[in-house]
Amino acid sequence: TSLCLDNGILWCATNETGLIRYDIQSDTKTSISTNNGLISNSILGLEKDDAGNLWISSPRGLTKYNPQKGTFNHYYKEDGFFTNEFAYTAHSKANDGEMIFGSLHGVVTFHPNRINHSDYMPPIVLTDLKIHNGYVHVGGNSPLKKHISVCDEIELAHDKNDIAITFASMDFKHPERIKYSFYMENFEGDWRAPGSERTAYYTNLDPGEYVFKVKGTNSDGVWNEAGTSLKIIILPPWWATWWAYSLYILFGIGLLYSFRRYELNRTKYKNQVELDKVKLQEREETDRLKSRFFANISHEFRTPLTLILGPAEKIISNSSNDIIKDTGIIKRNASRLLKLVNQLLDLSRLESGKLNLKTSKGNIVSFIKGTALSFESLSESKDIMIKFKSDKDFIEIYYDREMMVNIVSNLLSNAFKFTPEGEDVIITVSETLNDTVEIKIKNTGIGIPPDKRV
Repeated sequence: TSLCLDNGILWCATNETGLIRYDIQSDTKTSISTNNGLISNSILGLEKDDAGNLWISSPRGLTKYNPQKGTFNHYYKEDGFFTNEFAYTAHSKANDGEMIFGSLHGVVTFHPNRINHSDYMPPIVLTDLKIHNGYVHVGGNSPLKKHISVCDEIELAHDKNDIAITFASMDFKHPERIKYSFYMENFEGDWRAPGSERTAYYTNLDPGEYVFKVKGTNSDGVWNEAGTSLKIIILPPWWATWWAYSLYILFGIGLLYSFRRYELNRTKYKNQVELDKVKLQEREETDRLKSRFFANISHEFRTPLTLILGPAEKIISNSSNDIIKDTGIIKRNASRLLKLVNQLLDLSRLESGKLNLKTSKGNIVSFIKGTALSFESLSESKDIMIKFKSDKDFIEIYYDREMMVNIVSNLLSNAFKFTPEGEDVIITVSETLNDTVEIKIKNTGIGIPPDKRV
C-alpha cells in the first residue's frame, strides 16, 4: 500500500501482513506485525519524519515506530485526533516536517516534535491467584502466607497444578492501551505475544520449579522490562519423592539378586552339559580346518606343476631362441613349489601360535608384475590375455613377500580357471589414501556367487 526508502532500507506497507523491512544490500527481509507491537496488520499509509521515525496509519489509529530502538507509540482519538479511521494512501509530509494524514472524516495534521510522551514506568503487580478456578485467600492452610503482590515464592501440592495468575500495570491514564507479555520459565519456550489479557492460565504443571514473569507498558506503549516475577514450586507426590525412589531401588536390587542367584544355579548345570559338546565341536572344527588347509595346498601344487610342464614340453618340441625364456619360467615355478612345501612347515607354527609376518620394504609394482609373469605360459596355452596396469612404476611399501605371492597366485589361478578362452585377466595396482596400496584382479568369468561373498 505504501513504500518508503531510507538509507538502503525499503519499508513496504501491506494491507494484511503488516510492515516489511527489506535490506537492499543484503537482500534480506523482516516482517513486523501485531505480534511485534503494531495495532493493526492493515497499513493504510507510511511516512518518515525528520528524526527517522516511521508514522503508520491504520483503521484503528496512528503508530510511531522507531526502527533504531524497535519501539512503538500509538495514538488514538482520545489523544486529540477526531478519528481513529484513516484513509487509504492519504498521507504526506510538509517542508517544515509537519505530518499530514487523511481520514474518513477529514485531515489530521501535527508536527512530531510537538508531541510529548509519558516516561512514567508503572510497576507491574500480581493481584490474584486461582487454583482450579477458585480464588486463593491468604493465611490458614492456604499456600499464600501473604498477599500475592508481595509474595516471592509459593509451594503447591502436586494435585494443585491448574493455576491462573492475574496481574496489572499501575498506570490509570489509559488502561485500555496497556499491553502485557508473560512467560513461565521451565514451561514455555518464549514470551507470549503482547496483548491486553491480564490473566495467565496454566494447567497440568509437572512437579518442579517454575518462575512466572510478566512485564507491561504504560499508556504510551513504553515497556517496563523489569516487570515482576513469582517462583512456583510444584511438590511431587509421596510416591515420587526421593525416599520413595530409594525404596524402589532397594527392592529392585533385592529382586535382581534373587533372580541372578536362580539363573546362576540354573545355568551351572546347563553349562556343564554343553561343555563336552563344545569341546567335541572344536575338535571336529580343527580337523576340518586341517583338511581344508591341505586341500588348498594340493590345489596350489597343481598350478605350478602345470606351468612347469608347459615350458618343458615346449623345450622338447622347440629348440628356438625361446628356450632361455621358458627355462626362466620353469625356475620361477620350481621356486613356487619350494615355497608351497615351506607352507606345510608353517602349519606346525600356526598350531603353536608362532607364525609371524616377515615384512620388508620393496617396490610392490615390480613384485606383482613379476608374479604375473609366471602365468605367461598358462596364458598362452589357454589363449587368455593377461594385462598388468599401474598408475606408477614405483610404489614402495612394507609387505611379506611369501604371503603376497601366495595371495596373488591363488587369485590368478582362480581367474584363469574360470575365464573363457579369448577373454582377459587384468591386474591393477594403484596407490590410495593413507599410504596404502590397492591390488585388483579382474576377469570375465562367472564370478563369485552372492552367497559365497564376504
